[in-house]
Amino acid sequence: MGTDRKKSKEEGNGLRTLRLFLGLVILVAGATKLLDTPIWVGSFERFQFPAWWFFYAVGAVEVLGGILFLFGRKLKVAAVILATVMMGAVVTHLRVGEFGLTLAPLVLLVLIFILIRDNRD
Repeated sequence: MGTDRKKSKEEGNGLRTLRLFLGLVILVAGATKLLDTPIWVGSFERFQFPAWWFFYAVGAVEVLGGILFLFGRKLKVAAVILATVMMGAVVTHLRVGEFGLTLAPLVLLVLIFILIRDNRD
């Protein structure tokens, strides 16, 4: 029985580490969008999104989702929203022919699914 408890604690620590990692990465990505970082401004112009506010909306959603992940609140809600954003990023990069740039959002998407699949809360 002690081995099962130890394994469960190790799994919990791994999921916590994954949740914190995802929260930090996504929070930073969202914050850099909200700060009008030149690389993101250029990217969103290249993507030809219809309105200027879309840039800030994506950043705000990422910041909120990152914070929810960091504090372990509303994980499933945050995961659904962030998974949708990551799927949008993958489709956007494919649409503009940036095939190599699909890797980062795709990896984040897979990690989000792993976190939610294994989360027992």
